Amino acid sequence: MRIGLISDTHSEWHPAIAEALAGVNIILHAGDIGDLSVLQRLETTAPVYAVRGNCDHRYELTHLPRSRIVEITPHLRIGLVHGDQYPLDELEETLVRCFQDQNVHAVVFGHTHRPLHTLIGPIVVVNPGAVHCYSRQALPTVAILETLGHGLSVVFCPLS
Repeated sequence: MRIGLISDTHSEWHPAIAEALAGVNIILHAGDIGDLSVLQRLETTAPVYAVRGNCDHRYELTHLPRSRIVEITPHLRIGLVHGDQYPLDELEETLVRCFQDQNVHAVVFGHTHRPLHTLIGPIVVVNPGAVHCYSRQALPTVAILETLGHGLSVVFCPLS
């Protein structure tokens, strides 16, 4: 199972997204989508689950939940959240605590615009980075979360 991870598109469609996410079974968007057209374009690649970020003020995005559990299989549950509603210091640990009672195997978040892959206890924590970063200091990235036996692997894909 290959899961595409994307965040912080801020209404921008990078031409390399389709190639980077080709062949994924599902896509998780961790918020700050900006425009519904981004989700519509992603849906041409695979089914999309998304959450609302702090920049998702357009009416067509206000129905999205702020966080959710995505059950990929009975043995793979992922907590999905943008992350802006929590303090940045110890953000990853806070997110794990928020989802730990819901039997998640991974937590995917956005907001910081920085790619991150870490393990907190048994839970894989991933920030795919940002497709569009206002500061322009970060390289745009997405990520692929892949199931390997009983574990999870994360690969970051720079968009060039």
